[in-house]
Amino acid sequence: MIQRDENFWKKKLSAILHDPLTKALNISAHEKISKDLAEKLGLEFQRGPEDTTASAMDRIPLPFEKSREKQIKIEQNLEFLHPFSGEVVKLFDDPSALREILEEKPLFDRFEEFKKKFPDNFEKLYHLVWWVLPYVIPYAQLLPADTRVPNHSIVDHLDTTSALVPCVEGNRVKASLIAMQIGPVQETIVQARKTRDLWAGSYLISYLIYGALEKLGLGLGFDSIIYPYLRNVSFLEETMRKLGINFPNELAKLPKMSDKVACLPNVFVAVVPSSEADEWIKECEKAILDRWNQLAVKTESSILQTTMDFDLDSFDRQINLFPTIVKARFDLISPSEALKKVKRFFKGSDVEAYAQMLKEIQQRDGYAPNEGSYYNYSYRILVSKLTALKNQRLFKPYEEIRNGRILEADDFGAGVKACVEFVEIFENEEKRDLLGAVNAVKRKLPEILQKDVRYESTRDIAQRNVANEDLKASGEDKMKNPYFAVLMMDGDEMGKWVSGEKAPNVDQTFHSKVKDRLEDELPELWEKLRARKLIQPSYHRQLSRTLGIFSSLVESVVERNEGMLVYCGGDDVLALLPADKALKCANELRKLFRGEGIGLEVDGHKYEAENGILHVDGKRFAPLMGERATISAGISVVHHKFPLQVAVKLAREAEEKAKEDYGRDSFVVHFVRRSGQITEVGSKWKVGGLDVVEELECLFNLMIELNVSRRSLYKLLSDDIQILSQDESVLQKFVHYVIRRSIHGETEEKKEKVKMFANRIFTFLNNYKLCCKDSNVEKALELILAFRTMKRGDER
Repeated sequence: MIQRDENFWKKKLSAILHDPLTKALNISAHEKISKDLAEKLGLEFQRGPEDTTASAMDRIPLPFEKSREKQIKIEQNLEFLHPFSGEVVKLFDDPSALREILEEKPLFDRFEEFKKKFPDNFEKLYHLVWWVLPYVIPYAQLLPADTRVPNHSIVDHLDTTSALVPCVEGNRVKASLIAMQIGPVQETIVQARKTRDLWAGSYLISYLIYGALEKLGLGLGFDSIIYPYLRNVSFLEETMRKLGINFPNELAKLPKMSDKVACLPNVFVAVVPSSEADEWIKECEKAILDRWNQLAVKTESSILQTTMDFDLDSFDRQINLFPTIVKARFDLISPSEALKKVKRFFKGSDVEAYAQMLKEIQQRDGYAPNEGSYYNYSYRILVSKLTALKNQRLFKPYEEIRNGRILEADDFGAGVKACVEFVEIFENEEKRDLLGAVNAVKRKLPEILQKDVRYESTRDIAQRNVANEDLKASGEDKMKNPYFAVLMMDGDEMGKWVSGEKAPNVDQTFHSKVKDRLEDELPELWEKLRARKLIQPSYHRQLSRTLGIFSSLVESVVERNEGMLVYCGGDDVLALLPADKALKCANELRKLFRGEGIGLEVDGHKYEAENGILHVDGKRFAPLMGERATISAGISVVHHKFPLQVAVKLAREAEEKAKEDYGRDSFVVHFVRRSGQITEVGSKWKVGGLDVVEELECLFNLMIELNVSRRSLYKLLSDDIQILSQDESVLQKFVHYVIRRSIHGETEEKKEKVKMFANRIFTFLNNYKLCCKDSNVEKALELILAFRTMKRGDER
């Protein structure tokens, strides 16, 4: 590992504090504030090429910036533009009042407290400052780095500036983007018989990728990692604890993520010095493999201490098959080489028009482009290289030698011969699993990592269905509702969000005053500029942070629905839930992802997601994905004795159908009855203005109140229902007729409720036809019936 001296960490610390968090509130004095703070911390205040390059990476240069007379200045009427929707976010009613709240003295006091903790260790001081930076003052993640282009936070700019410090050579920044991905992911996770196996597969991927992230963070600073977001990750907290660094409790705003939940994706992107890029790639790969080999050695040692049948030779050879590691590197493009390099990789990249636009801005008193100006192209090439390498699907040679006492294949379908036989006694019943090397490591993972993972059985989860409450109280064993659900959720078109294809246009990133000036004085340039999509590291950092914040709150949503979170990395969620709460939980997670009217209370803090913003204890805290982002869900509902591995596969297939057949922003449920019959139902989350899950909940409650039987609903499934549904008035009369005949209203009050119920059923059926091209009334009725069974069981 490349060693760093104290001077290195001083430079990093100076860079991450080169602008005060309150810069937008006091632009004229911001440099003096930073100089005074640097002096108090024993640092030399400096602004080098890392700052100008970071600025070019974070935003496009503006005309008139070098002209004192024409320069566009915005010190009043501050705006913050939502990074994903482009909507104006109202931060506060009175900026002057906020200036008083965030006056410099409390800010200085806070950093001086940090300095007292590590008076002679600038490395630890830097790590602490980086860790707490978004939480030091209110609104830090919403206060803009540049009031003219207020779509990114000051925290993002400070992170990028500090990340570039190691890349400075003379008066230039020579940086490279590196990316690394490990796999296989789905195969590793899905091979499971127990809930513990499911957890282990997910956790293993996160544990291995963090080995590389920790190596980068300790060597270059954690701000070098653009994706994923690490500040609230339990792995990072453990690293900091080993360094003797603790997060100040009074600054904690987000729930602590459980150290037993897999919370990292299988890929990362980082910025490193070009001169060290190849070495860092080797170091990261080695860190991942070292972690894996250590797990293998400890698993082998643990098994050898037992009497289990163990084919050591096969185990050792299979260990070398996992994981596959794909890596790529691309240097930030200098302006002089931009056209040549981009054209080499892409046709129709429009790089000539972009270069010409930068030239025109420079001619109108704008700053000259630098290595940061072409970040969007550098990133695009990096991802293309990584994808091309991944699609080659390279694999290591392996020959199965059928010797020893174990000749059978891995029970979980790992594609290899089993090398160990696990024997366990559960409820007086012997369970035998023949496992290959990877699944053997998974089975031993909690023991090796000393994680007290007490994941409930699928039976325990099914027991929590409301229909079983009376049975629990009476001590009866047979459940009325023996079903549990596997929930998988995935953000829609996240690849397009990451690539910037779905990002707001430039005209949704500029302050209104800037747009007016450019439109009035430089209309031709503005027309070229306004419709472009420019992707910066600040955008990627915000996307990463937003998904990280979402992940921090997912566990609380799952637990309040009495479920068990297995994995949550960014926009991906895997959880096990009682069948009767699965759709409700999925809908709440959808709202949280978008920032759409959901509230939580965790550890004494109140969280409200509204209008694309997360509020903590009544104050705006950070952006969520916003109204333009969507997420889809796949749910399998199965009996608690159903094979878990198959249930996970069914949930994955349902998730794919939600995206492909229902056009995303949808959910699909695969319901497996005890007879083996599989029913597929699904819908858009919202149809005709109705929240489908909330409406299903309301219809179900009315069914219970009015004592509506399943048979009554089946009467609506007439052979002629499709013909009747072609005319709204005919369908409405038919629904009212069937409901009135099925439910007798003895009182006027009940008759009114029956009428209301019939109206709601009709409205739901009629609106559902708008769900997707194959939607019809019959499918809507099947959805209502499936939802009822998820709530009540088979009702036999």
